[in-house]
Amino acid sequence: MMKKILIAAGALVVVLAGAAIAAPFLIPTEAIVQRVTAEVEARTGRKLVIEGDVGLNVLPDLAVRVDGARFANAPWSDAGDMARIGQLQVELALWPLLSGDVQVRRFVLDEPVIRLERNADGAANWQIHAGGQTSTGTLTPAAPAAGGSAPAAPAATPSSGGGLSGLSLGEVKITNGTVIYTDAMSGTDERLDDVNLTLAAPDLESSLTLAGDASWRDQPVTISAEAGQTRAVLEGGKTPVSLDLGLGEGKIHLAGDANLGASPGFNGTAGLSLPDLRSIIAAAAPGPALPDGVATRLNLDGRIDATATRVAFTDMKLGVDDIEATGSLSADIAGPRPKITAGLTTGDLVLDRYIAGGSEPGAGNGAAGTDKAAGGWSDDPIDLSALGLLDADVTLNATSVSLGDTKLGATELRLAIDDRRARIEVPKTTLYGGSGSATIGLDGRAAPASMSVKATFSGLDMLPLLKAAADFDRLEGKGRLEADLTARGNSQRALIGSLGGKGLFEFTDGAIRGINIAALIRDPTGALRGDTADARKTDFARLAGTYTLDKGILTNRDAEMQAPLLRVGGQGTVDLPARRVDYRIEPKAVANLEGQGGQTGLSGVMVPVLVQGPWDNLSFRPDLEGTVKRTLEDPDATRKALDDVRSGNFGDALKGLLGR
Repeated sequence: MMKKILIAAGALVVVLAGAAIAAPFLIPTEAIVQRVTAEVEARTGRKLVIEGDVGLNVLPDLAVRVDGARFANAPWSDAGDMARIGQLQVELALWPLLSGDVQVRRFVLDEPVIRLERNADGAANWQIHAGGQTSTGTLTPAAPAAGGSAPAAPAATPSSGGGLSGLSLGEVKITNGTVIYTDAMSGTDERLDDVNLTLAAPDLESSLTLAGDASWRDQPVTISAEAGQTRAVLEGGKTPVSLDLGLGEGKIHLAGDANLGASPGFNGTAGLSLPDLRSIIAAAAPGPALPDGVATRLNLDGRIDATATRVAFTDMKLGVDDIEATGSLSADIAGPRPKITAGLTTGDLVLDRYIAGGSEPGAGNGAAGTDKAAGGWSDDPIDLSALGLLDADVTLNATSVSLGDTKLGATELRLAIDDRRARIEVPKTTLYGGSGSATIGLDGRAAPASMSVKATFSGLDMLPLLKAAADFDRLEGKGRLEADLTARGNSQRALIGSLGGKGLFEFTDGAIRGINIAALIRDPTGALRGDTADARKTDFARLAGTYTLDKGILTNRDAEMQAPLLRVGGQGTVDLPARRVDYRIEPKAVANLEGQGGQTGLSGVMVPVLVQGPWDNLSFRPDLEGTVKRTLEDPDATRKALDDVRSGNFGDALKGLLGR
C-alpha cells in the first residue's frame, strides 16, 4: 500500500514538474500581452506598448521578463511617452502568492525614462482620469470597446491594502534611470540622470528603506530614507520617517512624522548644510558669476512643518556666509511666485558684498572707485531683476548694519516684496550718533527701475555722514534731516541725475569748514592775500533751511545761519550730477556774540560771499560786484574808506568798503 502511495506521489511530482516546464510553451504569451495592454488602456485611457520579447517562468518562482515597453503620456502633452522601460524583471514566490502573501523576490526596472509634467492649466500627467479614476480615487474600469472583452472587476481602493495578507520586498531596484520634471506654470524644467535606487521591506509591519544615487546638473545626489511602517506608506497613512539627502558637498537631514495620505505633510526636525552654495546656485541658475563672498555657504537647523505647498521653520538657526541669525522662516509656493515670510534676529550685518558692483569694506579702489574718480558717480549697473524671483515679508533686527562707509547701529528692518516691487521700512535705527526712520521703495516692473525715499533723522554727526555718503567734508555739527525723494535709473549716476523731491535741514552747534566769514569781515586782507588754510571755519549755533530737487539739482532759497557776530542768509544750487556748488552767502554783522536764539532782525551791512566750484575744491570769495554796489549806495562809507587810505590805514579802509 505504502509503495502505491509513494508511486502515486512521485507521479504527481513528475506531472507537476512537467506542467511547470511546459507552461511557458503552452500558455500563449502573445495573448497574455494583448490582455495586459488592453486592460491597462481600459483602466487608464492610455496605451501600453510592449516592444520586445516577453519571457515567462513558473518554477521555482513566478518570473516575468519584458524587454522594452512604453506607456503613453496625457493627451495634452507633446513631449513623448510618460514612461519608457529598457527591461522589466519580476520574480514572485509562487506558493505564498496562492494564499495572498506577495513575496517579491526580484523587481528590477533597467534604464527607465519617466517624464512628469504639469501644464499651464495645472493639470498633471500623473493624474489619470480615464475609467472614472481621479488623482486620489478608486480605479474603475472604463467601458470596453466594441467587440472587446469586459475588463476585470474594479480594483480595491488604496485604503484597503489591495486585499494583500502580506508583502515582502526582496531585490527591488531601478538602475540607470532618468526622471524628467517639467512645470509650465512655474517654468521649472529639471531632470535626474543615472538614477539608481534600491527598496527593501521585509513585511507590511516592518520599516521600508530606500537608498540610491543620481546626478542633477552634474551634481552628485545621494539618498537614504526609512519609513517606520511599510503598510502606512502603501495605504497613505502616518508613519515616522527619516531622510538623509546629499547634494554635492551639501547634506539635508529630516526626522519626524509624515502623513502620506491625500493631504501629505511632515512635522519634525530639519538640518541643512551647504558648504558650497555657489556651485549649487550656478547649477540651478547659470548666469554671471556671483560677487566674491556671496553665497559661500548656507546652514539651517530647526523644527519644520511642511505641506505640499508650504514649508515653515521655527526655533531656527540660520547661517548665510558670515551672517548668523535666529528666528522663524516659511516658504509658500501656492501663489504665482514663491513667498518667503520670516522674522529674524542677527548681530553685525555687513551688506557690501550683496550690492551689485559692491566690494568689501575699504576696497574703494576697484572699478566703481575708478568710475567715481573719472566722473563722480558710478556707472555700474543696478540690476533689480531678482525682485521678480519671489515675494517676501521679512522682519530683521540687527545689532548693527554696515554698507560701505555707512554704519547703522541697532536697526529694525522690514522688507516686503510683491511682484517686482520692494518696500524697505526702517522704523527705528541709530546712525552717526543720531536716530531716525526711513522708507525705501524699489520698483523693477519697468525699465529703468524707479526708487523712492522718505526719511527723518535727528542728532546726526554731519561730518562723518557727509564724508561717507558724498565724500563732502565741509560741514560739522549735529543735524536734523527730512527728505521725500524719487529717482529713476539703472546706475548710481542715472539715479542721481533724476533725483526729484523736497526736504529740510537743520544743523546746530557746528561749523562751515574752509571759510571764516567773521574773520573775513574783520580782516578782509587775509582773503585778498589768498590765505585758504584748511583751519579756517565759520562757527554757527544754527543753520537751517528747506530745499527742492529737480533732475538732480538741489535748490535752496531760505537758508539761515545764526553765528557769533553774524546772521547769515543764503540761496543757491547744488548740482549733484556734476558735484558742483553755486551758492551766495549774505552775512550781516551784528554787535554781539549771541548765537542760537538770537534776534535775526539786527541791523548791519550786507557782505555777500560767493561759494562756487566742485565740492571737493570749493572757492570762497567776497562778492566784489555786490560790495561796490553797496558802497555806491552808501557814499559816507566810501568817503570814510578813502580817508583811511590817505592815512595809510588800509585795513580799516577795506573794512569800510566791505561794510563793517
